[in-house]
Amino acid sequence: IVKIVKSWKYNLHSLGLNVSTGPIVPFRAREILTHNPAGESVPLLWLQNIKTMNISWPAKSRKPQYVKITDKAKKLLVPNGNYVLVRRFSAKEERKRIVAAPLTSKDLRAKFLGIENHLNYIYRKVGKLSEIEALGLAAILNSSLLDSYFRIFNGNTQVSATELRNLPLPHSHIIEEVGSLIKSNHLTEQETDEKVINLIKQNA
Repeated sequence: IVKIVKSWKYNLHSLGLNVSTGPIVPFRAREILTHNPAGESVPLLWLQNIKTMNISWPAKSRKPQYVKITDKAKKLLVPNGNYVLVRRFSAKEERKRIVAAPLTSKDLRAKFLGIENHLNYIYRKVGKLSEIEALGLAAILNSSLLDSYFRIFNGNTQVSATELRNLPLPHSHIIEEVGSLIKSNHLTEQETDEKVINLIKQNA
């Protein structure tokens, strides 16, 4: 595992990508969070909305699922687009430390999005992350290969933006190849993992 991942010569920075922590801190933004979608409001994504390769929104939760658009809120929202969302925390009993999901601009019908502080989001620094890139990168981050590598060097349950920046990644053509594979096939989580690992090993 270490040999394969260490052979990757790229990271988010060298691929032209960046990662940031969700700007909405709930206890500081209570007045702009709402359960009611009426009026001007946009989706709010929490850690609980993010599953492996899937975003479940709105969720049946006591947590507000919307952000009211106000002058204060506008500073905290991100433009709708293609992103990879990664949980910043996992429970000790969870099977995986890294849980990521692709978000495309077509998934949520809104001009802007709210991203809560327990999530990291990956984006292209100049231009836009393509849908294929988002799918491929999320699948690689979710792979049992990368999860095992992460556990070898990190004993806690946090996945910080700094750790994601330092994480080795394969060449962009492999990320896109994985993304194309996923987009053109309806695969289970296990099937996706197997195909991602096989593809990575073929290019190792």
